[in-house]
Amino acid sequence: MDILLASQNPGKLAEMRHLVRGLAIEVVSPGDVGIYEAPEEIGASFLENAREKARHYGRVSRDAWRSPTTSGLSVDGGWAVSPGIYSARYGGPQATDPDAIA
Repeated sequence: MDILLASQNPGKLAEMRHLVRGLAIEVVSPGDVGIYEAPEEIGASFLENAREKARHYGRVSRDAWRSPTTSGLSVDGGWAVSPGIYSARYGGPQATDPDAIA
């Protein structure tokens, strides 16, 4: 069974493929099935963004099985800024994952 990972993030794709290794499941990316347009993440929460990704990729993939992903950095206490759902943009538009983490 193929599951479309509703994310353009190659790191998440590698993680999901690792998690299902040995099972009768193949995790495919949007690019693997010819989808190159990602939805804009404009939700106010991780759940809203994940739901929109699932809906978007479901529409453009003709309702393939899909698994939405969304993540971010949320920090409790002592921090002036917790990027939360904006973590991917935290380091600026050209930042790599290591840049954003640093």
